[in-house]
Amino acid sequence: MKTSMALMFSLLCVGCSHLPVHSKQSDHAQQSIEVYKSLQSRQCENSGLSLSQLKQQLQTAKIKVLSEREGDTGKAYIQMCGAPDGRLGVFKIDVKDLSKATTLGFKPFTY
Repeated sequence: MKTSMALMFSLLCVGCSHLPVHSKQSDHAQQSIEVYKSLQSRQCENSGLSLSQLKQQLQTAKIKVLSEREGDTGKAYIQMCGAPDGRLGVFKIDVKDLSKATTLGFKPFTY
């Protein structure tokens, strides 16, 4: 019994010794950040801004957009025509451009 317990413990230690201590993200992932801004769209209306319009704001400020997507605030909204729908434009940019983006009204996107 003691021998089998010692063997199991040894195997566990050897198996765990090959696990990485920490995961290293790619250099690109460490140098970029996602920022967002409201699309200002409302329910039951064809209103608000498009992703391309928000992207243009960033590009006009000489901010390189690495990727773009539509997101939402994750909050519940009253279901009523004319009420906000919580849609966001989310853009991945270089970290060095964050201060320029916040000047334009973009905020860091957190999950």
